[in-house]
Amino acid sequence: MNGVQEYKDGAELFLNNHLETELVEGIGRSYGVEFYIKKKKGKSTGWISYTYSKSERKVVGSFPDEIINQGEWFDANYDKPHDLTAVVEHKLSPYIDLSAVFTYSTGRPATFPVAKFRFLEDEDVAFFQTRNGSRGPDNHRLDLAMSFRFNAVKKIWRGEWKVSIYNAYGRDNPFSVFFDDLPGRPPGAFKLAVLGDPFFSASYTLKL
Repeated sequence: MNGVQEYKDGAELFLNNHLETELVEGIGRSYGVEFYIKKKKGKSTGWISYTYSKSERKVVGSFPDEIINQGEWFDANYDKPHDLTAVVEHKLSPYIDLSAVFTYSTGRPATFPVAKFRFLEDEDVAFFQTRNGSRGPDNHRLDLAMSFRFNAVKKIWRGEWKVSIYNAYGRDNPFSVFFDDLPGRPPGAFKLAVLGDPFFSASYTLKL
């Protein structure tokens, strides 16, 4: 890929009316392989898919501040090498179905500080060494569901109930990772998780 856009190291984005001056142009490459297998017959059905992929960038501009990662390849912001999804559905009876969905993916690339320096004015400055040289925690989650139907005489009761548990084992998947200054210590990493606990829901589909 040609003409991919990346921010310069240390780009100033806050209240910047000329963001185009903080962008540099480079090249990119992506490659990978995908596997998929599906079971269609029987009381238990489902499928499994797995993808291995890489997406990388290289930026070598005309000036020193337009060179990222010393001109070497680095992972793109959305690079996630491993991605796995498994779905299982089981017909417990003519009226009751069970299902489970498991997902897993590699954590997103991130640029973490490796040290910090203190100037004479007691101002701490973080030191970053490699663009996207680290990764956030991996993401994985299990969702469970049960649906059941009634063979009622009246049409208004011929619906389907569905009860589900999102994130069944309460995985704290990171929504974002940020850093805060800790006096006398290296910058500390913190993560923000959304729905880090099991989430229950119920729904009814009316069939007329």
